[in-house]
Amino acid sequence: MSERSQQLASRIQDEHERLEKLIQEIREELKCTVDPETFADWKLEFVWKIRDFQNELTKHFDLEEDGGFMEDVIDRAPRFSPRVKALEQEHIDAVQQLEEITSELKQLTVLEEPLLAEICDRIMNLFEMLEQHEALERELILEVYFQDIGVGD
Repeated sequence: MSERSQQLASRIQDEHERLEKLIQEIREELKCTVDPETFADWKLEFVWKIRDFQNELTKHFDLEEDGGFMEDVIDRAPRFSPRVKALEQEHIDAVQQLEEITSELKQLTVLEEPLLAEICDRIMNLFEMLEQHEALERELILEVYFQDIGVGD
């Protein structure tokens, strides 16, 4: 692995850790009971947390897509191009889901527990998808940088 690739991998790992911290904060927030009296204030703070997470996630995806990681994978092992494209599509899907969740949350004017529970479930499902996504990226990195010793594609 080149020095540039190592630096990029390190930076991506730092981003993963930052995202994981934000995910844990949001998960903790979802465990608390929301008081109908203070719902408006809670909602605003929670929307901001989701937006902060979305911004960090988008920057992370930019780093992977435009920072050279995905390009380097395809350059080293073109046969993995379909997997890279699938991962890039998951980036688009995740950001879109966050936009939809934020929009639905903002539309709640009063605490409607069934709707809030559904939104929270969608957030948790998104986090699970992102965990699987990161595992697939790690697997791809291992295959390309550490196990791919075959000759040209």
